[in-house]
Amino acid sequence: MKDWNELNELRNTYRQMITMRLDDEVIEGQQYEKEILICAGTGCISSKSGEFVNALKEELAKNELTNKVNIVKTGCFGLCAQGPIVIIYPEAVFYHQV
Repeated sequence: MKDWNELNELRNTYRQMITMRLDDEVIEGQQYEKEILICAGTGCISSKSGEFVNALKEELAKNELTNKVNIVKTGCFGLCAQGPIVIIYPEAVFYHQV
């Protein structure tokens, strides 16, 4: 980025996705109904979160939900001993040791 205007453009571009994670309201034109955040930090990867992501993608495809559910690999949530960590939005449901 070269200036604040470029940063503001990025913020506006991703605002809809970010707002989904903060609010329970459905945003007009929202692409996904749900987002599933899965930790891809070192601790969770060693607890096989990568295998969970692959299995989840397969199940979503089998049930024709790939256009409704977005899978997002995240950084560490700081609870490595409890991994893999999964959070589902917009409900903000938290799962550990998945």
